[in-house]
Amino acid sequence: MKNYFRNKKSILLILLIVPFLSNSACIEKIDNDNSTNSGFSNKINFTEAPIIQMNQDMENNFKIDMQDKDIQEIIEIAGCINRTYDCQENKEEAGKAIIFMGESNNKVFIKPLIDILWVNADLKNVINQSLIKLTNQDIFSSINWEKWANSELTLEIPDNYLKIKSDIFSKLDKNYSLIFQNKYNQKIDLSKINWIGSTSNAIPALNNPKLISKNEEAYLNSDDIILGLNLEGNETAFPLKIIKWHGVINQKINNQTYSIIFCPTSNSLTAYKGDLGYLSFSSLFLEDSCLIKNSEGILIDAETGIFGDNKKLERIPIMQTTWTFWKTYYPNSKVLSKNTGVIIDYDELVPAWVDLINPDNLVKEMTKYTSNDSFNTYVKYDYMSNNAEIMLYRVYDYRIIYQNLGSKKFITIVLDNGIGARTFFAPPEEITQISYTSKNGWLARDSENIYWFISDNGLINQDDSSFYSEIANYISYKKIP
Repeated sequence: MKNYFRNKKSILLILLIVPFLSNSACIEKIDNDNSTNSGFSNKINFTEAPIIQMNQDMENNFKIDMQDKDIQEIIEIAGCINRTYDCQENKEEAGKAIIFMGESNNKVFIKPLIDILWVNADLKNVINQSLIKLTNQDIFSSINWEKWANSELTLEIPDNYLKIKSDIFSKLDKNYSLIFQNKYNQKIDLSKINWIGSTSNAIPALNNPKLISKNEEAYLNSDDIILGLNLEGNETAFPLKIIKWHGVINQKINNQTYSIIFCPTSNSLTAYKGDLGYLSFSSLFLEDSCLIKNSEGILIDAETGIFGDNKKLERIPIMQTTWTFWKTYYPNSKVLSKNTGVIIDYDELVPAWVDLINPDNLVKEMTKYTSNDSFNTYVKYDYMSNNAEIMLYRVYDYRIIYQNLGSKKFITIVLDNGIGARTFFAPPEEITQISYTSKNGWLARDSENIYWFISDNGLINQDDSSFYSEIANYISYKKIP
């Protein structure tokens, strides 16, 4: 193919669209059909792209045509900016601009070409060939091109690049122009954000879904993974098999909004409370972190909760465990109903949007607690800009893990065979034993034979003379090499 392009006497641009489950996430167009078959408001159509042929006259003239234009004009032509969405009417001109960019040896075109790769699937092969010429990299994947470019710290970008990228992304979804212009997002390096391949509202968050009692529940298996939370004194279980389809679940209790978030790029699960309203997936991510948005277009880092000028959502404690464990030890718990109002087969293992973002995702293994050793579970938390990461082993005994962060000491107690972990500020005396009684619930005993209640609020001394609060942790998964 490279030699073919070098032959100036005959250029045939053969354009192919890769299948949905390839590593490339190129989109021809967004179909706004609101079919209930998938439950998603915007579906992605992948079709075979037409073929463009350039005759001798076009070949002789395309360079001359482009030499009269400045860098921004060439990028606008290549990306069909301010023109029709699918570039059909201007495909020939766009193709000439893209070829010119590759032949120019001007590195300033690299980042815009990668952005255009998302927008113009019809010219995917042409864009890739131009990128190969400019970089000497043969990557041929939109997501991997982005990762490569973001790792090149000295990579030159054109003047007014943020405006260029906003214009290109706005071809995908007009909402992105609001996101790029939002003052709260200016602290994010928007030049490095990536796109997952769907519109900003295509992945439907669940807002105030129905909660039922554990006795009403009939769709969960005993080893299904759930996230257990205490929301304003209400113990509630959110199954991962539902969370993974929506990315975000918002639950409002007593005028306080709580958001449970699954990020497939980092394979992480976390929860926040905050005053930004209902959150949803933006279909954008930065490096390995998903970007969540509110209704005003404010972007929030899913894993850290950071938004705006170093503001931060308050992380809340979660406990990942099995449905059997949770309903046994929290008998009054509510659980998310399967009747979410969105028609989705929640027993299907891998949502297509997750597979598109991360073809090597861990959703299948994460959904159930099994003896599968293909991944490790990590508990993460932070304190005063210090971060802790603890790998949980598949143990069949309660486990106690101490760790120092800055000047403070913390204890992580694993209650449920290597997955049900809670983290607290550590009491002065070492905790040596964990037990459970039907009368007192979970108890910890220290080296002085003093008992501590493991409550929903923290570690409480048996004499109520001292208290050590819980620190919110979250869960992530990493594949075992």
